[in-house]
This record gives sequence, C-alpha cells and structure tokens, in this order.
Amino acid sequence: MTRFTWFNLMPWPYLPDDFRQTYRSVWVDIPNRLYDPVRGHALYHQYMDQLEYADALGFDGIGVNEHHQNGYGLMPSPNIIAATLARRTSRAAICVIGNSIALYNPPIRVAEEFAMLDVISGGRLVAGFPVGTPMDTNFCYGQIPALTRDKYAEAHDLIRRAWAADEPFAFDGKYTQLRWVNCWPKPIQKPHPPIYIPGGGSIETYDFCLDHDYNYSYLSFYGYLAARGLMDAYWERVAARGKDASPHRAAFAQIIAVADTDADAERLYSEHILYFFNRCLHVAPAFLDPPGYRTVNTIKATSLRRLQRQHQREFPEATWSELVDGGMVIAGSPDTVRQRMEELIKTLRVGHVFCLLHTGNQTDEKTRHNSRLFAAPVAGLGRRRSLVDSPTRRSHLSRASARDGRSAMNAHTLETQRGIRLRVLEGGASDAPPLIFLHGLAGLLDDTTFLDLVAERHHVFAPELPGYGESRGEELLEDMLDFALHGWDVVEALGLGDRRPSLVGHSIGGMIAAEMACLAPSRLDGLVLLDPFGLWLNETPIPDVFALLPYEFGEYLFHDAQRAAVLLGGATDLADPEGLRQFVIDNARRLGTAGKILFPIPNRRLSKRLYRLSTQTLVVWAEHDRLIPPAYASRWQALLPQAQGVSVADAGHMLPYEQPRALADAVLAFLAAEHFVTST
Repeated sequence: MTRFTWFNLMPWPYLPDDFRQTYRSVWVDIPNRLYDPVRGHALYHQYMDQLEYADALGFDGIGVNEHHQNGYGLMPSPNIIAATLARRTSRAAICVIGNSIALYNPPIRVAEEFAMLDVISGGRLVAGFPVGTPMDTNFCYGQIPALTRDKYAEAHDLIRRAWAADEPFAFDGKYTQLRWVNCWPKPIQKPHPPIYIPGGGSIETYDFCLDHDYNYSYLSFYGYLAARGLMDAYWERVAARGKDASPHRAAFAQIIAVADTDADAERLYSEHILYFFNRCLHVAPAFLDPPGYRTVNTIKATSLRRLQRQHQREFPEATWSELVDGGMVIAGSPDTVRQRMEELIKTLRVGHVFCLLHTGNQTDEKTRHNSRLFAAPVAGLGRRRSLVDSPTRRSHLSRASARDGRSAMNAHTLETQRGIRLRVLEGGASDAPPLIFLHGLAGLLDDTTFLDLVAERHHVFAPELPGYGESRGEELLEDMLDFALHGWDVVEALGLGDRRPSLVGHSIGGMIAAEMACLAPSRLDGLVLLDPFGLWLNETPIPDVFALLPYEFGEYLFHDAQRAAVLLGGATDLADPEGLRQFVIDNARRLGTAGKILFPIPNRRLSKRLYRLSTQTLVVWAEHDRLIPPAYASRWQALLPQAQGVSVADAGHMLPYEQPRALADAVLAFLAAEHFVTST
C-alpha cells in the first residue's frame, strides 16, 4: 500500500514581486529585513495547524525538514516543530526529513532529540538523515564541502551506535571525541526508528541506503516525469546489489493541486505555484554545487543543465500548462490527479509519496481545500496504518471507525491547572458561541460527523477523558466530585473568558455534564444530555457494562449492527489473539476510569442534587437504547420539569454516531432558541 505524507516546507509567503530581479538568491544571502517576526508568529501557527489538520484527515505521515538562512523553508530546527506535532497529533508518523547530521557538534544531540521525539510521540518518528543542501551545510554552516560526506558518515555511525548500546561507551572519531556516550532517552522503536535518506542522484547515496536498508527519498521539484531516469538508475542498483525490489525502499516528493475541475485547479493554485517556482526556488547557481560537495562519479552520472545560462530563467518563464505537462505539478480534478498519481507510483516504483499540498504563498483556506480533496477522493485516506508500527499505539474504541477524511475537527493537547493532560478536538469559528462536548462510554470515535455539523454554528471543543486514548492523569480522578471539578478545570483551561459555553454530554459524559451544571448552573448557556448515566431505576436496571464480553459491546451500544462493526471492530480483529489482547488491555484502562463513577451501580446520588440545575436543558434519548433504556428519559424529565425532551428514531446508545444529522438538528435548534431567550 502506498503511503502518503503531508509535507510542509514552510516557505516565506511575503517575498516582493520584484524579488527575482532585485535579489541574488532566496538562500544564504537573502536580506533578513524581508522577514517580519510578527507575521512570522502567525505563519508558524498556521503551518502547524495545517500539519495537525493533515493528521486529522488521515495522512500516513506529516513531514518537516531542516533548512537555514532562507525564504524557501522556515525550519532551521525541524525538531521544534516536530515536538509540537508529537504532542498535538495522535495518528500520523512524525517524519523529520530530516536533521543534517554533519552539522551537529556533537552528533549525539541528534540521537537524543530524535529519541525524545520517538518517545513523546509514542513511537511515531520517521528519522531523516540528509547530507544537507550545499546552501545549508557549506555556505550557511561553514562545513568544508570535500569533508561533508566523511563527517556525515561518522555522525551516522555514532547515532546508530548510541541508540543500540545498553551501556556507556567512549567514541574516538576523526571529528568527534566523547569519553562518555550514554543516550538517555532511547527510542521506543527497535532497533531504531525508520530511517529515510533524502537524495538528489548521488550514486554513493544509493549504496549507503542499500547497505543499511534505508529508504531512498528523491526530493526534487522537476517532477515525476523527469525523475524516471534517476529512479530507474536506483532500481538498477538495487537489482545489481541483490536486494529485494520493495517499493518502500523509495519515496518521492510531488507538488499536487486538486480542485473540482482541471480549470478550477489552474484558477485556484497557479499564482501560488508560480510564486514558489519563481521566488522560492531562486537560488544563486554558485550556491548549488560547491566543488567537493558531490563526488566525481555522481557528477558524471547527473545532469548539469541547471548550471547552464540558458536554464537560469527556466521556472520564471514556465507557464502553468508547461509545469503540469512536464509533471512538475500534478494538478486537476480528483480523477485527473488520481490518474497521474497512479502513473507516478507505477513509473517510479515508489511506496511512499511526500505530498506538497501547500505551495508558495498559498492561502490556508486553499491548502485545506486541496488537502481534503486529495485525502478522500484521490488517495482514499481514512483508517490507514501508520508508517511506523508503534508498540504504544492504542487500537481502542476511539480509534476504530472509518474516517471520511473531511472532518473540521483538529486535535491538540490541553493541560488543566491540576496537571492533567488531555487530548481535545476543536473545530468551528473562534468567534462562534462555545460548545463543549463530553464523550460517552466508548470515548471519542473517529467519525466526527456530529461534531462537524454542530461546529457549523458553534466553536466546538471535545475533550477526551483521562484514561481514554491519549489523555493521561486518570489516577488523579477518584470520585464524582473529582470528575465534575475536572470538567470545570477543562472549561477554565480552554480560556473562554467571560463567554458561557453550552455543554453537551453523552452517556458517561452526560452524567458528568449534569454534575457540572449542578455545581455552577449560572456558568452555562445551555445543557444537552444525550442518553446520560446518573440515575437508577430498580425496575429497569442498566446492564452491567463491566461484565460484557468484547464482542458484546457493539450489541449494547448500537442499534445498527453494521455500524457497530465499522466503528467498533474496524481497528481490532477480536478473532486474532493479539488483537483481542490489545482490546482487553485498552478496555481495562477505559473502564478502569469510568468504573470510578459507574461501578458497581451507576448511581452517585445525582438525583439529590438536580434541584440545583436551573440551566435550560434538553434531554435526548435514542429510541432503541439497549444500554440505558428510554424509561430513564421519563425519570430525567420528572426530575427536571423545565427540561425539554426529544426522542431520536433508528438509533441506539451511540446516537451521535448512528443519527448524527438528526441529533445535530435537534441540538442546534434548542441552543439557538435558548440563546435567543437568554440573550434578550
């Protein structure tokens, strides 16, 4: 299966129109007066938001890289960006392509920082070891061109040995001498994270990758048609060395622009792609190939056309059609792009594509549009395995759905004043009325249709309970009061100021939401309870969820058995012993947390406190809820006579996932009416 990584170069989008005529190069000697730190602040956050969005869309990886003193890519330290992504994403591989290891003194720094990233991300790092462009390594950081590869080789050996060793050792190299090498921490992935080597045609790089079974990543902006000769040479070398021809030995980078039609692609993206080729790739020829940087054999084997005068203005004079026809840009409708991507993959025989879906000065809106269209109609991303096989990745209920690749929700990490770290999904306009969704017993499933619909009118936050998914700190929550106060801690950590949120709670989240409303009813703009726990009827007991077998959960949670199979069984094969083992382990953590307020009977005397609940309330019940039967809806409304009640047909306990639109319509209608009343 081909892997797709969403790659962001992070270019500076404010280069002047006359940049090429006025300045010699975008790299090395570009005046830094052209950089505006205030604009840069917003830009970094926008670029990181886009990378996080790619994770939400289901891309197999999200990629960053290292460059210095330039307007082409604003990441002199990609590890800083990767660290934020490791905390704020949970699915995609973190592809740092990479650290120019010859620049680090001592190189053990790379071993340590990459190990940190692998540990923080839970084993999702893909480690790139580029030699580095001559602009970066030689002209910006002063490495002697003829010694760069030798220094690189020594740095590589030190890093690999540091990761492998279980005891301190001394390293006596030509360029680095260390009496004590003792890598703390060490990577999760064994024997090491996947290693990718970016290359541009060096024969020595072919052999280096084959010697160590690393991925050879050809990163070029000349497009896949021009890359065929180089990649054919690589595969010939693979055969000559007697290595297997797995497509995952190779990767390729491609600029991609997807729109509804071919004409729309040109209209939407041409100005941004021409900006990139005309300005961001305007590198002085003298910086491209200093003597000694490339070996003689490589020089003999590769084209020198870029050093010829007649080719210096190749990109500025190129038209949109020339860029597309020449394969430098794959652009058009989803069908057109899919066809050309299939051609790329088959022609170059690569198993991994670095997708450049943001180019030049492309706007955030267009970048997200481009990414959505590529993720779903073109690549069919959704429930995809990661590039890395992390032993700490959770195949639990909240990861087990079929994503549609169009979610408006972005994931990030939040820390409460008590020190609890939790994952939060967020979506909708920041100036819209805030709404907080507290998930149910099964956690936050990947199908966010209900949240997306509500986010059309509200600024939605969906925090994950400690003990669920990536959230931690469950040991700090012991009883019902702890859970309710934790809910308010989350509200405060969201920084809503004096804006009162609406609170929507489902299942166990409904129980917590009701307790929060009893504690501080005036702090809420509205309350919606979806099939909540919290009450107990002796004549209609709730089934014991702690006594269910793994395969029984779907039967009690869903009305639609097929929907249950997709959402609950998609990531875990319960017939497989190891899959079953992982399910049981994950479920023990989830229900271990929930059991603090649900076990043995889900009744913490909430009914005694409901007299305090003065917030306008909507109680919604699924018509076919087998877990908490509709009889409980009547009891809630008896205890909350001011509350409105709604029944949703053709749904079980998981009504946000079985009938998301009907539920969203009911919730939005209630909140709109309630907001009108309270605001007038």
